[in-house]
Amino acid sequence: MKVIVLNSFNVFSENNATSNRWRTLIEGLASHEVQILYLITSGYKSAYEKLTFGKGGYLNTKIQYMYLTCQNRYNYIPARINNYLINSIYAWANSITLRKIVKSIAPDYILISPTFDAILTFSKTYTRNEVSAQVVTELNEYNDIWDIHATNKIQKWRNRKYNTLLRKKLFPKLDICLVMTDVLIKHYRKFQYCKESLIFFKVPMTVDLKRFDTFSINTKFEGPYIAYCGSGGFYTNGLDILIRSFSLISEDFPNLRLLIAAFWGQDGDRMLELINETKLNKKVVYLGVLGRDEIPPFLQGAEALVLPRPESRQASGGFPTKLGEYLATGRPVCASRVGEIPNYLIDGISAYLHEPGNIFDLADSLKRVLNNKEESLKIGLNGRSVAQHHFNMEVQADRIFDLLKKRSILNYS
Repeated sequence: MKVIVLNSFNVFSENNATSNRWRTLIEGLASHEVQILYLITSGYKSAYEKLTFGKGGYLNTKIQYMYLTCQNRYNYIPARINNYLINSIYAWANSITLRKIVKSIAPDYILISPTFDAILTFSKTYTRNEVSAQVVTELNEYNDIWDIHATNKIQKWRNRKYNTLLRKKLFPKLDICLVMTDVLIKHYRKFQYCKESLIFFKVPMTVDLKRFDTFSINTKFEGPYIAYCGSGGFYTNGLDILIRSFSLISEDFPNLRLLIAAFWGQDGDRMLELINETKLNKKVVYLGVLGRDEIPPFLQGAEALVLPRPESRQASGGFPTKLGEYLATGRPVCASRVGEIPNYLIDGISAYLHEPGNIFDLADSLKRVLNNKEESLKIGLNGRSVAQHHFNMEVQADRIFDLLKKRSILNYS
């Protein structure tokens, strides 16, 4: 089976929730009888990426990658010129190359990332003509979730354009839509312009458990600590809730620290203000962004791993990728009861669940972990079993491959 993957950026050079999700999907499929050509539409996000990956090459015998353009997206002015002014020109050039590649290798499937540039390139490649390959995408959030974060007219225009491309250009050509949660399946089923034969296939959050098979603790993170690892907004991910909850138990555990590994951008100032307000300057440590190889030992060395996400539309539809990494470590996890998390985890059995937004409930969960190490160890191992059964990259790759294989056979019969 031959699959073209079309994405805006190189997920093998990044370390965030979206790239980790797509990396597990690609590597999972490559572990089967699948040859993958990974096409990157929007150039490089760093000079290091450009130097490391060049214009193309092989990640292994089954994954070949190619940059369709050599845009510079890592300097402020060039990035914005490319992003807002000449995207369409690049998309037309990409579409010509993509059409030639599809004609040359005759893939069974084109797997498209739901990112602006990837969809734009695809829409210009196939304006009216039917696509020879079957078309697949993967959706793990509401399509309009970032509208509330738009800060200027250009961003609002870009969001409207993105939703138009998704609804009117990609969905009419889709054959399979991989979706993370049941709530999102109901949401996307309402889209117009879909084929009657379109299949919605649930693929929960995926994690590469092998990354966490080897237990190692980095001495960089010494002493007992609670860990948070993630990305996104300070309030949307509940870091204010976590810091306030930690302040309630801090005096009871004088040697315990809270370590935060994340990228917060402008929200970083708000976090520092709250740390000063709660007088936790010496006990709450902001580590910034950790490298991909640093994350397993960071998580494995923690007394507890915390997911304090508050109730929100984003939380109700999506599923936090970081939760899979948490569970994969076998360490005890404290998570809020949002979205589909309670569908997989049971309080006091496979995790410690707390009411979203309730600092006292989260503080109580942390005390339960810290005051009963034997029980928390069992719960952590039970959590890993849940990840093994539901979220294992290999398990989900088997399901996706079986679906693609059956659809491919039907398509050629």
